[in-house]
Amino acid sequence: MFDVAAARAALLPIDWADPAPAKGALVDYVRDYGLDFGGRIPGLRHGLGFIDVSTPQLNDYRIAVQLFQVPAPRGTVLVVHGYYDHVGIFDHAIEHLLARDFDVVAFDLPGHGLSSGAPAAIDSFMEYQHALDAVLTGMVQTRLVVPLSVLVQSTGGAIIMEWLLRARASAASSPFAAVVALAPLVRPVHWKLNRVLYYLLRPFRQHIARQFAVNSHDEKFLRFLREEDPLQSRQLSTRWVGAMKRWIPHMENATPCDYPLVVVQGDADGTVDWRHNLGVIRMKFPRASVHMIAAARHQLVNESPEFRAQVFAVLDQVLPRNDVA
Repeated sequence: MFDVAAARAALLPIDWADPAPAKGALVDYVRDYGLDFGGRIPGLRHGLGFIDVSTPQLNDYRIAVQLFQVPAPRGTVLVVHGYYDHVGIFDHAIEHLLARDFDVVAFDLPGHGLSSGAPAAIDSFMEYQHALDAVLTGMVQTRLVVPLSVLVQSTGGAIIMEWLLRARASAASSPFAAVVALAPLVRPVHWKLNRVLYYLLRPFRQHIARQFAVNSHDEKFLRFLREEDPLQSRQLSTRWVGAMKRWIPHMENATPCDYPLVVVQGDADGTVDWRHNLGVIRMKFPRASVHMIAAARHQLVNESPEFRAQVFAVLDQVLPRNDVA
């Protein structure tokens, strides 16, 4: 596999109008995660770089950003991954969007992927908001092709729901033509038990050994995460659990908004408490629509092909495109 430190060092400040293609160790990164779609999508441009983000929590981050641009885009989709994840494992989703003439912008959250920060750790979920805001600012200034939509997974769903609620967003006022949340996080499974364990362990341990979940039917993908992916954290941060503990009541007590969120949820998801979560989401987003996928697990864009096809069918149905080729 590629050299992680060398790949991070090879990132340059991103030029949103003309992002630099992969060079040096980043070439190996792109190859190893299957992000080299150029051979299958003629005329594709792929650029990488970083933006610097400062937060009120006094944590500064270097956020890795990637742009995938097709020759005749009919819209742009921003992709936001989940906890433990990174852009590299969203190859199936990115390729699907590119094949349907969407430009794609994707970034690694703080502490994930090629971005800086303690691995999979955060002091406040607001730090994710600052990273998202910085990326959106760059996208707006670049005037990327509209309509602009968002595809998010799990913790990415928590981040975008927070953003929409904070903005009191509606279909008319939001910059997003569509927001699709895959298995969005409000609280994880067994949250009451895990919260008790957090209080017991917090004074003594900053990390807990990660147990790799069986969150997909794709055994090759699960094995890759466990054994081959150098960007996977092997630890659960008690800092992150504490940040989530503070975020959950904030989310559950937030004022509802009118935005028509689209949710895709598998009913065999053993990672998030999806029954509870859907109840909260329906209260906070009364215009939300929910698409259930029978027997699908948590990693919806990394499920086995028969489930992944159902997820992509929903995307094809709800993501709007302009009619100018």
